[in-house]
Amino acid sequence: MVATAEQLTIGEGMLAVFRGYGVEYVFSSPGSEWPPLWDALARAEAEGAAPRYINTRHEAVAAGVAMGYQRATQRLPVLLLHTGVGVAHCAMELRAARAERTPLAVFAGESKAFGEWPGRDPGAQFYRFLADLNGPADIAAPVVKRASTAGSTQALLGTVADVCRLALTPPQGPVFLGVPMELILTDEPIQPSRVLAPPPAPVQPTAADLDAVAAALVAAERPLILTEMAGRDPADVPRLVALAEALGAPVCEAWSPVFLNFPRNHPLHQGYDARELLAAADVVLLVACQAAWYPASSRPTQGQVIALHPDPAHELQPYWALGVDRSLAGTLGPSLDGLLAAVRDRQRPDDPRPRERLVHWRAAHERQRATWATAAREVADRQPIDPRWATYVLGQLLPEDAILAEELTSERPFLLRHVPRTVPGTFQGRNHGGLGTSLSLALGLKFALRDRLVVNVLGDGAFNYNAAFPAFGFAQQWETPVLHVVFNNQGYAAMKSAHQRYYPEGWAARTNIYPGSEIAPPPDYVAFARTFGAHAERVTEPRALEEALTRALRQVRAGQPALVEIVTLPGDIRR
Repeated sequence: MVATAEQLTIGEGMLAVFRGYGVEYVFSSPGSEWPPLWDALARAEAEGAAPRYINTRHEAVAAGVAMGYQRATQRLPVLLLHTGVGVAHCAMELRAARAERTPLAVFAGESKAFGEWPGRDPGAQFYRFLADLNGPADIAAPVVKRASTAGSTQALLGTVADVCRLALTPPQGPVFLGVPMELILTDEPIQPSRVLAPPPAPVQPTAADLDAVAAALVAAERPLILTEMAGRDPADVPRLVALAEALGAPVCEAWSPVFLNFPRNHPLHQGYDARELLAAADVVLLVACQAAWYPASSRPTQGQVIALHPDPAHELQPYWALGVDRSLAGTLGPSLDGLLAAVRDRQRPDDPRPRERLVHWRAAHERQRATWATAAREVADRQPIDPRWATYVLGQLLPEDAILAEELTSERPFLLRHVPRTVPGTFQGRNHGGLGTSLSLALGLKFALRDRLVVNVLGDGAFNYNAAFPAFGFAQQWETPVLHVVFNNQGYAAMKSAHQRYYPEGWAARTNIYPGSEIAPPPDYVAFARTFGAHAERVTEPRALEEALTRALRQVRAGQPALVEIVTLPGDIRR
């Protein structure tokens, strides 16, 4: 049945709701339970209307690409999964999106009647193989913001709108809805109802609260700013820069930056280890920090700690206990604007301290960077290749506007030091416990930003956790060329270091048998990438790095995916 202009099919109604929330793309690894939606998507594509359907070959890739797209555009993606098995496939990606507060509208099909509803038969596969007790919402619940199941055809569009609205409501995150196939297997047209509602306005700090924080910062002799996730919205980075400059306050990106939160060539940027700075600070401002130091009991013993965060409760962390003295809730943009205005109102024009601090921290910044560069150049001829040298060379070659994604463990400190991103939005890290997302995340970034160079740096262990086959297939199908740089230390260095740390004289140390630390025999990463038409090289000589990376970057710019495998030092973590 074709709906009239005043009426919609159920699939068209869902798309209308998606459009109402600005959805451009539906990412999916296809399943058999969405025929009305597939038909509506076919019509939308034929007519050049949004949203467009983007096919992937694995649910993990669909979720990872959707996350990368959302980071790059700040727009809501829709993720369609194949019942409970699809949810299980991408549970780690959904968990990461929840932890990183990435909004996703997530849907999976299911069956409730198992062929017993006349005229609405989902097929015997649900009765035999695909159904889960209590449905896929039970599987999704631990890794999303909310999981529920649609109850009726009449309420479906309103429930879909609820999913989109809640995903976009701060604190944002993935929201899941299970949709029984019987509810959408109907030829009856539906009347569009007024189900759309904007997300509620976010909570903001009061003027009095901002003034109190400003008073503390202006009075401080040694203010310090720590951040991990302030750069989620690139527009907030210059706001943080303006605040730091007004105070002459050093900025440290704590130990696990997820985004480019502060230009890393700025003289106030003091790196990633805040322990010495914390010991001296008299006022510490935490801007979008999840865990500013570890353990929580190592809170600075002097001065006060003030937290500004869109999710000040940190409800997803099983243990927080940082002991802040004042906590402010609010979206960062308006909060930082208000705080800067309050600081400027309280500052005396003749106060020399901000300028003096800037001079001091500029010198400290330059010494720190010189020390890092010297350490890298000193190992330029080491073989196997030292990751300090590998990241240093990469940092010299990447243009300022290139987007860097990463999935490193033991080598991550070197990447942060030697590939210093300066433009907001050009660093996309990870802040969750699971490896296996960066291939897809980088593809999502490239999918959203077609004219930008995207480089993904990951370890060989992380590469083996990724859904590499469908990810490289996605790059072919959707013409999203990314350079993947694989640091191959022939194993899991973090695993080996744990052996050495806790049992330095144990059986592993005595026998050189480190269970779980090897990737053996090593895959042929170059041959794998070439299977998908990628330019690929393996580098074992440190002085060959620059030419190999230059060739790969040239091919990616020309539209060909690329992979460079760098054979690095095996074994322990080198700081």
